[in-house]
Amino acid sequence: MDTTEKLQNFENDKLIDIVRNYRQYGYGDDVRNAALTILESRGISKADLIDTGSYDNKSYDNAQELYKAFRKNSGMGLTVYLLLLASSLIIPFLSANNSLDHLIGLWTSIFIAKLVLYILFFVFLIRAYLNQDRFYKIAGDKYGVEGVLMYIFLGIPFYIIMYFVFSKQMKEKMKDIR
Repeated sequence: MDTTEKLQNFENDKLIDIVRNYRQYGYGDDVRNAALTILESRGISKADLIDTGSYDNKSYDNAQELYKAFRKNSGMGLTVYLLLLASSLIIPFLSANNSLDHLIGLWTSIFIAKLVLYILFFVFLIRAYLNQDRFYKIAGDKYGVEGVLMYIFLGIPFYIIMYFVFSKQMKEKMKDIR
């Protein structure tokens, strides 16, 4: 039995749900279009679905944009974090075998560079947190104070791990947004 035949057996409400939430179900455009064709044959047009807000899922679209923004901001934060780690490992090697005059200039440059990197890291960390907070509001979950505390206490020292954990959690949550 092909997809269209299976869809023929569904009630209109289920077909409308598939049209609206096809991405959450893991369906492609072909399944959505087949459901639309069946609905049209039953007297429900695409225009009717658009008028009733049943054609697309605005919450999902908004959540997807926030997820992309989170990935971008947290990815930039991860890059800055890795630069901070690398700079901390490189400093002892740069300090060896240099004169005091040269070291003062080197330390000043390193201090300014690290200050800029820390500021950038916190900017991206805050932006990623705000994206994640808005995402969870759309998903119907409160992120709240415990989310902020997790970002501060775990996010900074374990940013590499938190980046992947949060990304995976949000990707899974996308399936539940209706």
